[in-house]
Amino acid sequence: MSKVKSSPKLIKEGKLSYEWARSHMQILDNTINRLKKSKPLKGITLGFCLHVTKETSVLLIGAKELGATVAVCGGNPLTTQDNIAAFLASEGIHVYAWHGQSVKDYDWSIDQVLKHKPTILTDDGADMNIKAHFDKRFKDMEVLGATEETTAGVTRIRAVENQGKLRYPVILVNEAYTKHMFD
Repeated sequence: MSKVKSSPKLIKEGKLSYEWARSHMQILDNTINRLKKSKPLKGITLGFCLHVTKETSVLLIGAKELGATVAVCGGNPLTTQDNIAAFLASEGIHVYAWHGQSVKDYDWSIDQVLKHKPTILTDDGADMNIKAHFDKRFKDMEVLGATEETTAGVTRIRAVENQGKLRYPVILVNEAYTKHMFD
């Protein structure tokens, strides 16, 4: 069950923001629309730890439309847009994010996402990936792979790799050639 700040007003505002973002993300929208009938992500659980914003909501809803079970927590306690979190929860996304989370709540939220036993992780800062690697409660998770975006997160993942403890492949987005083409 999701944990967000929610009200009918927040859900409505979140839906409008999501619709605006989706209308301005035509490549992603076209890809989702082209593939959603075949449900290529059916049976896959995706775990996200990222900024919960109108832009990321398009990715999250799209993943659900493609058949995935989706769980998300905020990648930063101060960047979650509560209207987006409320809207996502109303659409069946498992959301554990609200603006102004304490460190304890932030850590709890990561736990909640990992309890869904995601097979693919998308992380921003490596907090979820580090927990998946070293928290004994999650040692038996069968993760196929993950992504990490930030420079700090890449450093943390490299440290795990250098210790010989990297359990699954992690795509280091910050080092991808295409990221530098678009940034």
